[in-house]
Amino acid sequence: MLSKEEVKEYRTVQLWLAKVRRSRRGSEKTQAMYAKVLPKFCEFCGMDPDQLIAESKDERGMTQGERKANAWFDYMTKDDRYSRMYAKTFYGIVRSFYRANEILFVDRTPCAKPRTHYVIPSPAMLKKAWQLADFMTRMRVGILNDTGMRPEDACKLTYGDIEASFRENKDRIYIEKVNEKEGVDFRVCLSRPVTELVYAHIRERVAKGEKMAKDTLLMKREHTRKGERSRPITGSALWKNVRDFGATVGVEMSPKTFRKRFRTQGSPEVGQDMICVMGGWKIAGVGNNYFLPNEEQIRALYPKLEEVLCLEETRDRDMEVQRETARQLLKAAGLDPDALLRVACIGNKIEDETAFLNKALVDTLRRGNGDPAKEIGAMIADAIRYAKEATKTQ
Repeated sequence: MLSKEEVKEYRTVQLWLAKVRRSRRGSEKTQAMYAKVLPKFCEFCGMDPDQLIAESKDERGMTQGERKANAWFDYMTKDDRYSRMYAKTFYGIVRSFYRANEILFVDRTPCAKPRTHYVIPSPAMLKKAWQLADFMTRMRVGILNDTGMRPEDACKLTYGDIEASFRENKDRIYIEKVNEKEGVDFRVCLSRPVTELVYAHIRERVAKGEKMAKDTLLMKREHTRKGERSRPITGSALWKNVRDFGATVGVEMSPKTFRKRFRTQGSPEVGQDMICVMGGWKIAGVGNNYFLPNEEQIRALYPKLEEVLCLEETRDRDMEVQRETARQLLKAAGLDPDALLRVACIGNKIEDETAFLNKALVDTLRRGNGDPAKEIGAMIADAIRYAKEATKTQ
């Protein structure tokens, strides 16, 4: 069988791939897949690409090429050699090859229904997986989850894409890109927890002496051979990274899981048209020529998405500030908040601890002599400031 490099030497294939490159979906990944599939068809027919085209060049109606393609589809689906979806995809590639060489098929492409049904894991399962992830996996999964990006687009994120947010230390990173597959603009943010991860990652690289240029990629391969320069991670490698991580923690997931989750759970929050803008989908009835909101509008809307998509409980962060504030005020009043919690035996939920400490603080103030506001009012601002700093470093 011809290799995918050998098949590219034929004139008919070169003409075909040149037309594929000029098309809307003519990415390098698509061309590589086409060049990998065509040799299988050539082997089935016992002919090279130029011979296949020459055989059907002057025929009318259903050509020998279409008959062979139909026979190949029947062969692939017989005895479940391939699923009908795979066979349909391969048939479409062969049809594209003939069409590029001015030979049209009469019949339609065979129909096939997908056998795979994507089930989005529950938020609880995804959050459990998030807690078990290491730093780099958490950052990668977080970017995919927060934006619904395809892996190819996530891999091409650069320092220049997030530089403005980083320099101004924004609480959420804002991103404007054009997606790789369809050339559609999208505008979206990262959640606060993932923004913090990206900032930490950049600072670590800078501390190690790396110079961050506008075209410096955010994602790179984690492991390289001795003496080998760090290489960018590919979309397929990122896909495998996420899938393998999911298998390790017992949660079936892939980048498509997060893209579907972004659209399914985000649409009710910001509307279908806006979720298309944020995720880089064409808007039904409009296509990709639509009004694009500015950064301020996206930043105003994104908290609604963060509320339903974020894999880390952002509300707990505000609760941590309240809890730490109560702790500091109780300490100032001469009490030990940790001892009070141990005696109360209320469990480890942050909401319960915060409510208990606040109640203990109110009771302490009521039992105090004089005006409690005058006695401790001056230290409240310091306690709140300290609490915020303490929770930020945790």
